[in-house]
Amino acid sequence: RLFDLRSQRLRLTVYSLGLPDLVARDAIEACRDLLDRVEIVWPERQKADLPNAIAALRSELGLPVLISPLWAEHGKMDAQGRHLHVINHGFPDADPDLLRSFFDDHAAGDVANGVVFWLDVNDDFPETTVAIADLAKEHGVLAHIIARVTGANPAEWQQDARRTATGSVIAQLASVMAPDVRIFLDAFLDVDRGYYRRAGLIDKQCNPRAGWHAMRALRSELHDLAGNAAVGQPVRLDRWSLYPIGGGDRVSYVACLSDQDSRPPSSFEAQDQDARFKVFDLCSPGAPETMTTGDALHGALSAMADASDMAVPGPYFAARQDQ
Repeated sequence: RLFDLRSQRLRLTVYSLGLPDLVARDAIEACRDLLDRVEIVWPERQKADLPNAIAALRSELGLPVLISPLWAEHGKMDAQGRHLHVINHGFPDADPDLLRSFFDDHAAGDVANGVVFWLDVNDDFPETTVAIADLAKEHGVLAHIIARVTGANPAEWQQDARRTATGSVIAQLASVMAPDVRIFLDAFLDVDRGYYRRAGLIDKQCNPRAGWHAMRALRSELHDLAGNAAVGQPVRLDRWSLYPIGGGDRVSYVACLSDQDSRPPSSFEAQDQDARFKVFDLCSPGAPETMTTGDALHGALSAMADASDMAVPGPYFAARQDQ
């Protein structure tokens, strides 16, 4: 199946907890043409062994190798008394001191080809992604981000498809702001049984959910900008974030929810307050489109939110009618 996907120009990143064993290395060798990069999750207590181990692995595999630190808190309690029994890995922030500490003052680029970060999309994700891109360029390394689009507690059923959609759209916008950073979403296929139940971008029959439609609609808009798309810094309004998308004389906006119980923003500052906008719900592409002025965008979003039977409205997309 992996070789069949190669015709679709799909390449895979694989990861291993520690160094891959001989069987895994043989599999990597057999499938090298399908692979793009390799991530190695590495416990901090073994970081003294890291430089020599990774140097040998890079030479053997002939593929870029990225390092993802295993979180030391695994198996402990957090501040709220919750047991941290889920394995997480990746640098939690674009802090150069974290890299220096983990690599024992070795240059990160001398040890590995890149590093892996782990971020929540609700915690200033686009801004942090841009900072990670700058940090990676400064250190001469590749950068991956594992983007958590679902809630933090695995014991809760993450069944809100629109929350997954909003987080995925935010990550998609961030990828435009920092195109050299690879972003991996933690939700793709529904998990419908057991402790970790949650909604993905597609269900178990591979039917698209809201997030799939949202990302497809946004990708179409970005494609129409013919490679000139640029996403500006988000404007924070109440508990919403408005992301301007520009290309030439064209300006569009995506309004993303940043809090589960928030309503659409009470005001909207566009470059031209008299401009008319076409607003539609990215999660429901068949929803009626609403024509409105910049000042009245709040009313349009509110009406669409009220008409929705979902707990969380959005994300929404607004495009100028005259362009």
